Amino acid sequence: QSTWGLLRNWARLTRKRLCLFHSLVMFFIIELENNLLVKPCFLGPNYKQHIADSLKNEVEGSLSNRHGYIVSVVRINDTAKGRIQDGTGMVVVTVRYSALVFMGFKEEILDTIVRDVNSQGFWCEAGPMEIFVSASSMPPEYSFQDDMCVYEARGAMGHGGEEEEALPTIAVGCAMRVKVMNLQVEHTRMKAVGTITGCGNYLGVIEEEGVSMPQ
Repeated sequence: QSTWGLLRNWARLTRKRLCLFHSLVMFFIIELENNLLVKPCFLGPNYKQHIADSLKNEVEGSLSNRHGYIVSVVRINDTAKGRIQDGTGMVVVTVRYSALVFMGFKEEILDTIVRDVNSQGFWCEAGPMEIFVSASSMPPEYSFQDDMCVYEARGAMGHGGEEEEALPTIAVGCAMRVKVMNLQVEHTRMKAVGTITGCGNYLGVIEEEGVSMPQ
């Protein structure tokens, strides 16, 4: 599944939940600038369309420490006059444009999809961000079940001596709410370390009715 598809599925899931602890301010529209190299053969009637297509092909899906992940070019605001590049004959065109970007932050709480589970912990995704939650960053009731590659939990004993309801099973494909503890940008992906402990019962597997999970 493409990164854009993951973003679309993740955004659909996120819109279903709002909480004062949960920030949705991760998508921004910002103005950026980029220099494009245009071959002389494209200096004709379709010049503007070629500029627009080249810009999208070059920047959409790219990632930087400063601006985050560029999801889409929203509009082109200005196209400067081209300059001939010495020695190549190429035309350098400076383009100013508005883009929809995804930016992650430390201490952010995100709704994610679990993509891999092993004895060390689990990996989950929120759009282009990959988050690893180690076994030590889960509630102590969880233990790894090697035969099924899931984390299961037993219910704690209540005051009346009865076993309380167990925490939901952590498995590939389930919805998971995590808190980002550390974040690093690497090439075309954001990689983070997260936790599902703390914040009361707010973090962990999401079991809301009417929510269908993408496969």
